[in-house]
Amino acid sequence: MADTEGPRRYQTLFAELKRRHVFKVAAVYGAIAFAVMQAADFLVPALRLPEAVATGIALVAILGFPIAVALAWAFEMTPEGVKREDPAASGELEAIVAQPVRSRWPAGLLALAGTALLLGGGWWILNRAGEPAAMTDADAPAATEVEAEPRRAKLVVLPFQNLGPTEHEYFADGISEEIISRLAAIDGLGVISRTSAIQYKGTEKSLKQIGEELDVDYVLEGTILWQQRPDAPSRVRVTPQLIRVSDDTHVWADRYDAVLADIFEVQSTIAQQVIGALNVALLESERERIETRPTDNLDAYDYYLRGGDYYGRSLAAPDMESAIRLYQQAVESDSEFADAWARLSLAHLRYFWFNYDPGRDHLGLAKAAVDRALELVPGLPDAHTALGFYHYWGHLDYESALEQFEIALVAKPNDAVLWSGIAWVHRRRGDWEKSLAAMERAIELDPLRYELFTNQGMTHRILGDYEEAKPLYDRAIALSPDAVDAYTMMAILYLVRDGGGDKMKELLQAVGEASDTRLFIRQLATVFGKAALFRIDADYRALLTQLSIDELGAQKWAYYLARTGYYGADAPAELQRAYYDSARVVLEGISGSFRQAAQLRGHLGIALAGLGRVEEAIQTGQSAVDMMPVERNALDGNAVAELLAEIYMMAGEHEQAIKQLEYVLSMPTYYQSGAQLGADPFWAPLRGNPRFERLLSVN
Repeated sequence: MADTEGPRRYQTLFAELKRRHVFKVAAVYGAIAFAVMQAADFLVPALRLPEAVATGIALVAILGFPIAVALAWAFEMTPEGVKREDPAASGELEAIVAQPVRSRWPAGLLALAGTALLLGGGWWILNRAGEPAAMTDADAPAATEVEAEPRRAKLVVLPFQNLGPTEHEYFADGISEEIISRLAAIDGLGVISRTSAIQYKGTEKSLKQIGEELDVDYVLEGTILWQQRPDAPSRVRVTPQLIRVSDDTHVWADRYDAVLADIFEVQSTIAQQVIGALNVALLESERERIETRPTDNLDAYDYYLRGGDYYGRSLAAPDMESAIRLYQQAVESDSEFADAWARLSLAHLRYFWFNYDPGRDHLGLAKAAVDRALELVPGLPDAHTALGFYHYWGHLDYESALEQFEIALVAKPNDAVLWSGIAWVHRRRGDWEKSLAAMERAIELDPLRYELFTNQGMTHRILGDYEEAKPLYDRAIALSPDAVDAYTMMAILYLVRDGGGDKMKELLQAVGEASDTRLFIRQLATVFGKAALFRIDADYRALLTQLSIDELGAQKWAYYLARTGYYGADAPAELQRAYYDSARVVLEGISGSFRQAAQLRGHLGIALAGLGRVEEAIQTGQSAVDMMPVERNALDGNAVAELLAEIYMMAGEHEQAIKQLEYVLSMPTYYQSGAQLGADPFWAPLRGNPRFERLLSVN
């Protein structure tokens, strides 16, 4: 009996499974699931749904199979409908399978729960397919934390190709920048800055090359056609496409035809489609910023885009003048255009910082503009950025500047300008590691902006990390071979590291081949004030003496000082005195920005020392140090302290000069080093002094 009980039990179970149509359900379910997954493979890319939808459908289909089988076992199809199987009617099977089948309620409940899970999961996947996941603002990471984090999807928005006339180039570039700005508001994305993206305008490089150079995963490119019609509203056609760099796959593409008045909705839609295609989580506040409509006045918006074209070109005075004029026209056309007020403030601040027009109150104009922007739109990111630079550039109020930058970063986590501003503030505070970390983030977001590399190189050079600094300068020169300031920074590196030498001559030759040698010398004589360079190297000194007063522009005091024995020229004593006195007259009659005033006063002390007015020179030099102590400005404060050491030297106060040099070299230094002291004939009278000799080993 025992020998036949096992086979009989399995025969009965097989018969019961067949009677309840479990095999039919399994077969039908498998066929339907296969057909659904095949359809998903076709429809998901066709409907431009995220790839996760196809994966979700397959997962649900697999999980649904055991649920369907359980339902077939727990319920029986009868002519009267679906009925739950009565346990008492299957006593024979009970005897076979014993206790686990005495009640099929657990199986039924499990099947119902699985069905609910299946339906709920399917609804969730389909409902979320066309939009990115939303988070609350409480889920957002801290704005200014610079630390290791999981790699985010990174993309670059290349300048959209203008299909219209040449005069519409600014419009196409401006719309591209506006899309960048909307995407850059998303913390879950890494978005390359416009400054780097614009360098690929008209490029013939492949997307793979661009992806490798910028270290991005995706490229958004497209075309723009602006059709202006005299008898009807202007229309815009935008055709974007999102491409995955690794395999050159088109992830998403579309075409938008709209009247010009709807251009903001087009920008918003493109941004949201990209975010959805990349499955990036989206905060509600981020969604609101993406959907913003900055103005209803199309003339004002046109002025705004034109102003942005000049604002993004360079830091040169003519471009800033044009930007200010056009932003002013934008706010005159629409006095409630907050974004234009914020950009107007930033343009005035640039003009102030570089001291292009000392006679005009650019700082006051900047403050009035940013106040108006925040009055119109409290929390406007660009306005907080402008207010941060107002505190930094206008008053060296670092705490207030960082506070404003942090507010702006919440809304613009991918803004390289903000990260570089944070780096510069930390550097002037003497927080060197924080400065380096923030600038690394800026470089990641704007990897083709050569100024970021020169600034990072300067920070390493100030810290004495010369081997770290040089590759950064090399990179800056490679990115912009005609950028004079990159060569200038390299010259200072060679000076403080080696005390001049053959590398300096090679650099001078390289400048002559790639850029403007006279501009290079002028910059060394004025912006960086490196007197030691001309005293040490005869080739540089010869070029310096060829500069005319007109080539020094507003820095005429530097021209006069450059003609004196202070810069190593072999001029007669009476001629030297005349040049010193001319420098004194100019320096006493000019004013600079808050940052520059102390350095101008320090150079006035140099002119007075050259005239033999020793006590007055020392007092002037000391007052310059008091105006800009190192504790307040780690960069300019150190440079002004070095000027005081030179004043002591010219006054014959050698012990005081050494004491001041010891102070200068006790911290990260802007210009000075032991190698430079040893090579510069200006300090030769101090040779043999044990205290001075010890300084020669400081680098």
